[in-house]
Amino acid sequence: MEGVAKAIAVTVLNLAHLFSSDVVVVGGGLGRNLDLFGWQVNAALQRYGPWDLAASVVVTQASLGDDSGLAGAAGWSAATGLSR
Repeated sequence: MEGVAKAIAVTVLNLAHLFSSDVVVVGGGLGRNLDLFGWQVNAALQRYGPWDLAASVVVTQASLGDDSGLAGAAGWSAATGLSR
């Protein structure tokens, strides 16, 4: 599980650097199981970065759980006019 937590931490760091974010929200299966290995992800974040970000990155679970991707897709579709 340590390897998985490290991979997730690296992904979170890459997203945080790409978007200059302080918070990364995860949903779906990863978000649903964040309570099982979230401490390992946070430990990996402390160990491997972020070095050049203003604040530490917070990883949190999406409030919509499994429906977060669906809600995001529906919002994007409505915003871009592709909901025809």
